[in-house]
Amino acid sequence: LLYSGMRFSEGLNLRWSNVQGDRIVLERTETKQRREKVVPITAGIKTVLGTLPKGRPEDFVFPIRRKGQRFYAQWVLKRIRKLFGVKDFEFHGLRHTAATIMVSEAQGRGVGLADIMKVLGHSRMETTMRYLHEDEARMRKAVEIVEEKFADKKKG
Repeated sequence: LLYSGMRFSEGLNLRWSNVQGDRIVLERTETKQRREKVVPITAGIKTVLGTLPKGRPEDFVFPIRRKGQRFYAQWVLKRIRKLFGVKDFEFHGLRHTAATIMVSEAQGRGVGLADIMKVLGHSRMETTMRYLHEDEARMRKAVEIVEEKFADKKKG
């Protein structure tokens, strides 16, 4: 979930049939927005997937017992908190961290906002932009880029 920015429900219900070559494809019935969602499989995601058993009758990627979905998710959450001693752990925190990194850092490396929105499954730019946190170094760089542009014109 951390590497992909997927929602907890998307990860919990992920099936091997969703893993298609170098991407994860979630059908519109499998996402919150009721639209197809494609998540590229990176080296990190591939490593995680490689550790999990395939060929289970249910086809679920994560080999966990399923009870009532809501109650089971709460049980998994309590178990993780107890095992790792993180009392305030929430699965959405993984998605939030991934989204923040995508918006704050990936954008500066040539990744478009529309691409990030697509990976996260957001339909509105405002939702994606919530993950952009103020950063004085980035703000300074933005202003310096404008200054550099005009400095280059003076030289020529």
